[in-house]
Amino acid sequence: IGPNNRIYVTDAANHRIQILERNGTFVKAFGTNGTGDGQFNKPRGLAISSENEVFVSEEGNHRIQVFDENGTFLRKWGSQGSLEGQMNKPHSLEVDDDGSVFVSDYENKRVNIFSKTGKFLYKFGTSRNSDNLSVAFIKLLPSGLIATGGETTTSRQDLLTLREKN
Repeated sequence: IGPNNRIYVTDAANHRIQILERNGTFVKAFGTNGTGDGQFNKPRGLAISSENEVFVSEEGNHRIQVFDENGTFLRKWGSQGSLEGQMNKPHSLEVDDDGSVFVSDYENKRVNIFSKTGKFLYKFGTSRNSDNLSVAFIKLLPSGLIATGGETTTSRQDLLTLREKN
């Protein structure tokens, strides 16, 4: 649920974001297929910050785009690859109360953490893990971060420890 008590939905097949009223009434859609600002190639994840910014991960363009609550493009970051700050098929994402953006980087088998402006901060869950599972979905909960991709689970305490080490 986002600003004005509306529902924001990724529509990967049509390369857009839909905004609905809580009763399901269509309000508007934004985005078209492409690689430009405000265009999408398989949008997957969507999160809304405490500042009502809408963050969208794109599997096909390997990036994050940020919009205001009405769908106006604000900024973007990311490119395809495995270096720090790069992504390979980002799926789910979450924004915490501090504005950090947690992105499940599916093909790189990790979670990347960025500032709200796109500065790479750190990562965890690289292919060095013994289970070597891709991270498809993440969800921030009051009790911690749950990262799932097969049977992988990482607690918030583990994240805080990683943050202190990096």
